[in-house]
Amino acid sequence: MNPQRVIEVRRYNLEAGKVHLDVRLGAVPELVGDQYQLEQVFLNLLTNAEQALPDGGRITIESSTVGDVARVAVTDTGAGIPE
Repeated sequence: MNPQRVIEVRRYNLEAGKVHLDVRLGAVPELVGDQYQLEQVFLNLLTNAEQALPDGGRITIESSTVGDVARVAVTDTGAGIPE
């Protein structure tokens, strides 16, 4: 999976909607999984975050590893989901 490819697919729409994308990708170990399903997960996360920012804002994508475990966090500056 190439995370940069997924980011580039959404970048134009995000910038057009005044959404700043902050990408902080560290080294990630080789992942076992279906490349296209993983890409779809990340596309969905970016799309959902974008929808939470109708007036613009910031989406941050960060990756990290602890041992052989990869962690990816996608956060946005939207209002969040009401309780």
